[in-house]
Amino acid sequence: MLDRMLGMLRDERGFALGRSLPPVCFGVGDITVALHVGDPKLAAETRQWYGPFACAPTPNAASVDYMTRAELPQAIVDWCVEEAPKYREVQVFTSQPWLLEGEIAIFRWDFRALISDAGRTVRALLLGHTRGTVDAVARIMMASELPRRRGILVHGASIERQGKGYLFLGVSGSGKSTIAALSECAVLNDEITLLSLGGDGRVCVHGTPFYGELARCENRGVAAAGVFLLHQSERTCVESLDPFAQRMAILRNTLTFRADRAGFEQVAAVVEALLAAGEVRRLCFEKNRRFLEVIGCS
Repeated sequence: MLDRMLGMLRDERGFALGRSLPPVCFGVGDITVALHVGDPKLAAETRQWYGPFACAPTPNAASVDYMTRAELPQAIVDWCVEEAPKYREVQVFTSQPWLLEGEIAIFRWDFRALISDAGRTVRALLLGHTRGTVDAVARIMMASELPRRRGILVHGASIERQGKGYLFLGVSGSGKSTIAALSECAVLNDEITLLSLGGDGRVCVHGTPFYGELARCENRGVAAAGVFLLHQSERTCVESLDPFAQRMAILRNTLTFRADRAGFEQVAAVVEALLAAGEVRRLCFEKNRRFLEVIGCS
């Protein structure tokens, strides 16, 4: 059954229905993503989800092809449902004997996705019929494509104040949404931010549609005035990090699914360029607005 499922993901002909409808397109920074969804209602819900990030399709748009549950053979659906408890969290497979060279399989309880062509092609079988499931696969595409364009998606809340951007890195529960809510500033994103390097060497933080519990995001980017690793504490202060800790702060919070050498080198090159442009510091903070004074954002 696994071979049959992978065969469906590799065969572009099975995704003809999604290609027959206008794609759902959104843009972040200089990248446009076209989502090909065959169900008109789900496509409409997905288009609404991306709101201010919606845009017209472009010739060089990255694309994701979806096959909805209604299009799948019942035997595949039953088998995937039976296997679902194994994949309550995202599982990434890169070197299994059942994968072809360069392929990456991403399994979660509500979808099965296959990345190929060095991250440029993503096809997914949707077991969950929600815009959130569609969005999860779109994040995979963005995370796979951006390093080639000198950008990475990071687990981080970002805010703008007086034309300057501030990024706060951290895993779930570290306080990203708390910081965003307390800031009373424009929130670019409260969960996942695009961190990129411009041609002039400037670091930019850019909002994405991949928001968290605050459901706040904006489709614009600003020059980064500070990048901080969050640490909840009984005092509020900024601490320096040694070069290794700075690298790990970014790498541990980077969304990445490619495990090939070229993919790793692309991410590493972006991280090194970002650190050359400015350091990452640790922000110890209490749950109040005093952190704005400490980082020079008040």
